[in-house]
Amino acid sequence: MRITDGVFISANGESQIALTVGVAVSWWSRFLGLMGRCELPGIDCLRFDSCSSIHACFMRMKIDVVYLDEQNTVMKLTRELRPWRTSFCFGAETVLEFSAGRLEKLGIVEGWTFK
Repeated sequence: MRITDGVFISANGESQIALTVGVAVSWWSRFLGLMGRCELPGIDCLRFDSCSSIHACFMRMKIDVVYLDEQNTVMKLTRELRPWRTSFCFGAETVLEFSAGRLEKLGIVEGWTFK
């Protein structure tokens, strides 16, 4: 997993939220994702590029999920996805996984941009 910085910018540009992002780049890190974890390992979210669906199999915690289009605009939010469930968004290019409840605390909504 590679660590990088990211920023969510509100649709009107007035709000910005800085994040530490883990990027699942290898086949193995994409396969493992957050399986077996009770919390995110020192990051705010985990990013999967070229991805439009996720599963929560073998996960021990609920997660919030953000789907981004090819311009990195938020297309869909899934809150508190429970273990052993799936979620998808047709047309998404990137998926971000957060700890459950984090999207509510951050105030991220559809239409925001991630850079």
